[in-house]
Amino acid sequence: MKTNLFLSIALSAAIFGCGNSNYSLNSNKQSSEPLAKTAVAAVATTCTITPTIQAWNALSQTQKNTKILAVAQTMNGCNYSRYIPPVECKPWVQSYVVLPASGLTIGSNTSGNPNYFSWNSATCFNNQIVKLYSNSSSLPWVVPGQIIQMWWTPRLASGSLGAPGPHTAIVVSNTSGYIDDTKNYMIWIDCNFSPKYTVSVHKVTYADFKLFTTATVNYPQLGFSVYQIQ
Repeated sequence: MKTNLFLSIALSAAIFGCGNSNYSLNSNKQSSEPLAKTAVAAVATTCTITPTIQAWNALSQTQKNTKILAVAQTMNGCNYSRYIPPVECKPWVQSYVVLPASGLTIGSNTSGNPNYFSWNSATCFNNQIVKLYSNSSSLPWVVPGQIIQMWWTPRLASGSLGAPGPHTAIVVSNTSGYIDDTKNYMIWIDCNFSPKYTVSVHKVTYADFKLFTTATVNYPQLGFSVYQIQ
């Protein structure tokens, strides 16, 4: 039964693809309130264990991670630049991946935290949005389907450095079999990295990740957290 349910949901996500959206598309560029906010409020207020959450809770952690990644991958290549508002990395993970995959709501940034690389979860489900690591001296082993929430200085496709800022990505795979961290790398899927407002898959070396998430005098807010949806 679990397998059939999982395949059914994954197939639905694949069918909808770029249309699997809680945001409005409006060619007149008029402001539109995301429907996801309504869903968030409903879950947070009623604390209802919906059929989606019930099915999610019946899965093993490996199945949950696999499902998170599977839903994300159905949207690879989707461009959300015309949506109102255009879809960036964090709301894509929150409303396009985690919410439809699990029924669980990831809330806004932690109140009063200037770093913006952490989350609140909806009151009823705090124990299911789990921070595994934060600002470790070296990145611990991460597995596909886990989420990295960070404030970093990215290396762009051109090789130049981008502006420091927040970013959110889902782990696709990683390797750490080499002594040299310039050869160890992770594969991420995310939105609004490159191209802008587009879901894409790309490689980040461990050396770059460590360098660009390590706090400096000029940018003391740099850092990261790794989350797992349980």
